[in-house]
Amino acid sequence: EDLSRAIPSSVTLRGTTLENGLLTVDLSSRYASLSGIDLTLADYSIVQTLSQVEGVEAVTITAEGEPIPYRDHQRLTAADAWIATE
Repeated sequence: EDLSRAIPSSVTLRGTTLENGLLTVDLSSRYASLSGIDLTLADYSIVQTLSQVEGVEAVTITAEGEPIPYRDHQRLTAADAWIATE
């Protein structure tokens, strides 16, 4: 009842690519409008989930094929999520 979505329902998945352990997740343009804690929670919800998939060592998230410009780094790992929440 008190739960909310980390990723807005208006965000859609455009596609994924896995290459050399790096999974690229391309989302719709609405994802690029996230910032601050909303972006952090959405990013690490995706990363923590997809890092459990065999062969995925890191995740990069794009919006309409473009990197999120105000993120300090693009390659995200499950270990990064623990650092971001400490």
